[in-house]
Amino acid sequence: MKRILVSMVVLLAVFAIVLPASAFEVKYGGLFRVRPQFNDNLTGTNPPGNPIGSNTNDNQQYIDQRLRIFMQFIASENLRLVTGFEMDTLWGGVGNKVRYEHRDAINVELKHAYVDFMIPCTPVRSKVGLQPLAFMQGWIVDEDFTAMDFSAKFDPVTVSAGYVSEVSANNTNLPVTQWQQRVDDWYMSATYAQGPFTAGLVGFYQSGHDAGSTSLNSTNTWVSDAPRGNNDNLFDLGVNLGYKLDWMNAFLNYVQNLGSYDSTVTGRSVTYKGFMVEGGANMFYGPFTFNLGGFVTSGDDQSSIGTVANNYNGFVYPVGRSHYWSEIMGLGTLENTTGFAGVADQVTPKNIGAYSAGDHPSNLWTINVGAAWQALEATKLTFNYYYIGTYKAVTSGFTTTPFGIRTDTSSAIGNEFDLYLDQKIVDGLMLRLVGAYMLANSGYTIYNSDANPWELGARLQWSF
Repeated sequence: MKRILVSMVVLLAVFAIVLPASAFEVKYGGLFRVRPQFNDNLTGTNPPGNPIGSNTNDNQQYIDQRLRIFMQFIASENLRLVTGFEMDTLWGGVGNKVRYEHRDAINVELKHAYVDFMIPCTPVRSKVGLQPLAFMQGWIVDEDFTAMDFSAKFDPVTVSAGYVSEVSANNTNLPVTQWQQRVDDWYMSATYAQGPFTAGLVGFYQSGHDAGSTSLNSTNTWVSDAPRGNNDNLFDLGVNLGYKLDWMNAFLNYVQNLGSYDSTVTGRSVTYKGFMVEGGANMFYGPFTFNLGGFVTSGDDQSSIGTVANNYNGFVYPVGRSHYWSEIMGLGTLENTTGFAGVADQVTPKNIGAYSAGDHPSNLWTINVGAAWQALEATKLTFNYYYIGTYKAVTSGFTTTPFGIRTDTSSAIGNEFDLYLDQKIVDGLMLRLVGAYMLANSGYTIYNSDANPWELGARLQWSF
């Protein structure tokens, strides 16, 4: 099927080239990157059968690559078709007796396929199909969705509304599982831009209907990160403010969780109460850029998770969240979200207390200070420091006492240092060297001894 898809794309491209110029215009572009990387103590793995543990060594070395190809078929400013394809490859591949992924791989993913058109006699522009949607810099969602989006500009205000189809199957003749139920999203947003000021308001509603976990052993609902629930109705209300001048810019983001889910533990309705706040500023002085910022994402008391509590206070996300921040704890440049077997780039949920990291931080707060120096026209050096803690204390280890094993807690995750060197090679080909190190504190994992994680790597990338 994927080979057929690739053949169709090639034929379509050839057909577009040989058509008369008056038929429609074709634009294309894309991205190619290769990333070697090395890391240690990053995923928090622990030897099997050692519940307390002191060895979190998980050394990894690998090279991956990505190719993205985008094509637009443009009839006029009122109509265009947008397509996009992505191919990820792990060098050496995941070997078996049949094949190795690095040669003759069938791994083409359909990333974008939507029609973008103006609705006649109205100021409304519509996008229908598989398309990118992003709200609040990924604090709500930032993903490719099968959706219908409608937007209109009334300077200085732009408004949009739309529908996202997450899961469409609803077979009532089969046992209820997350794969056989519907998940639907609706959203509305308004943005304002006038002079140096920008502002935005967005409401995003995700309805899980009957989808979700019906098992007491499950730890997550289907449409959010809350524990042990179904019939999930999550509503995110987000506000952002911005101010930009030639020598500085500043921003403020806020998202409030609303709605509820039904607990499969107590049978009660549990109300979402989580929130996040993020703020920051950048200052520009000659070849230097200085930044200061941070965020807070709320957490829930571990003692109340899965109990009779009527509120869930941890910050949760709908499906499609993707907010990147630091290199080690926030995925960063060397992130791995491609699903390669045996390859990971963040602490796994089973190895942490009651916080989430990666591109969906929850029960975390951080302060970030950094600077960048444009040393030469083609050379840039960047340094960032993060202090990372938890909003609510989490499990940090276990101590054996005369009365049994005591669970220790902590609110300190660590101090992270990120260093980047960006160098232009030729034309648009860029090389980024990455080094990151974190002084881990006791809250980093649930183990008594937390080794300091580190990452080294590079990214060779051409955007064309």
